[in-house]
Amino acid sequence: MVRFSVVVIAYKRYGYLGEAVRSVAWQTRLPDEVLVFTDNREAVKEVLLRHGVSADVFYEPGLPKPAVYALVGEVSSADYVLPLDDDDVFKRNKVEVLGNVLERRRWPLVKHAVDYIDLASRPITWREQPAEPLVLTCRNVWSIYRYVYDMFHAYASSFAVDRTLVKKYSDVLKRLKLLDDYAIFTFGIEEKGVLYFPYKLAYYRIGAGHSQLLGCSRLQNLTCIWNKYLHDFAYLKEHLKCKAVKKLSISNYIGYLYNVKLLEGVVKCREYDYVRGTSFVGVLRETIRALRYGIISTIFLWLLLATLLGDEKIGKIHYYRLCKST
Repeated sequence: MVRFSVVVIAYKRYGYLGEAVRSVAWQTRLPDEVLVFTDNREAVKEVLLRHGVSADVFYEPGLPKPAVYALVGEVSSADYVLPLDDDDVFKRNKVEVLGNVLERRRWPLVKHAVDYIDLASRPITWREQPAEPLVLTCRNVWSIYRYVYDMFHAYASSFAVDRTLVKKYSDVLKRLKLLDDYAIFTFGIEEKGVLYFPYKLAYYRIGAGHSQLLGCSRLQNLTCIWNKYLHDFAYLKEHLKCKAVKKLSISNYIGYLYNVKLLEGVVKCREYDYVRGTSFVGVLRETIRALRYGIISTIFLWLLLATLLGDEKIGKIHYYRLCKST
């Protein structure tokens, strides 16, 4: 029988932790172990006690989420890791269903669909998800990903990860700042592929800490988050072997670079040291080689962008456009 470890990461946010822990206690098949990584041991222990969940609690303040999963690969005794963000909720049959799926075939990573909820735990409609099962490999992930975008790599709470996968790539995970879900997804592609199936086995909360929700009040913080994404995409594209996965990383990198560079003179962020060192000649060459855009159109795009970058007026226009988009 496949052994499961639920891994809860609770840093700075505890308002929804009770719902997350309760969803573990109510499983029709209980996990074999529960690991909690936190910066507030006492708050976590109180929630665990209230819901009768036995867990190993690791006090790791300041440890980035990707590094947490590197540590999980070392300390867990399970076959598969089920990440659970502190504001998300498992459905009651999640462990049981995943056990049945993985008994038939062991995958490096399995991703399932989710239902979306708001801050008050009410059902909401957000993004569509594929309605049919899919197997994503190095051969097909680029063509599929362009149509579905981030439905596959996002939401760590919808993953079942082979523990040996995070253990194998622990050195890479330790070097990343933020992109735990994307990194783990790409590692699965690098190995034998990722299984996606459309059963909705968890609730994903929109609003508590979702990094793509904009608004003028959050834009400064989000710009710093995007800068960390840039660091991680740049690191991953240099350490992945699958060409299609490299394309994914470069495509995402360019998108975030566009936003961050335009906002550089408007939004202050201590993370900007990484972006200031970016070589646009190198990015141009890499874009042409990896994404196979037309050379003339790509050069025109980057010359136009280079003209705009550094212009504070253009940055302010872009800033207000992002503010109004919410």
